[in-house]
Amino acid sequence: MKNGILTNGIFIGRLTDWIVLIVAFVVLGAIGKAHIHTSAFNLFAGACFLIALGAVLAVVLPHRRGDRVTREVIEIPED
Repeated sequence: MKNGILTNGIFIGRLTDWIVLIVAFVVLGAIGKAHIHTSAFNLFAGACFLIALGAVLAVVLPHRRGDRVTREVIEIPED
């Protein structure tokens, strides 16, 4: 059975995309649990920015032109 064949209509994206999301949530949760946002806010804000940037780049960069990344097909209007 192909990986994710039953959930392709619900969870769009590759398995690695979802793993990146889970890892980002876990790291942000650990930072929050350590109360970094109250003791060193600048460090917390920088870490949030870098984690978000890394997650976006990890999802966007590997996609090739023509890959399906949204639920609905996006029609590009011709001028």
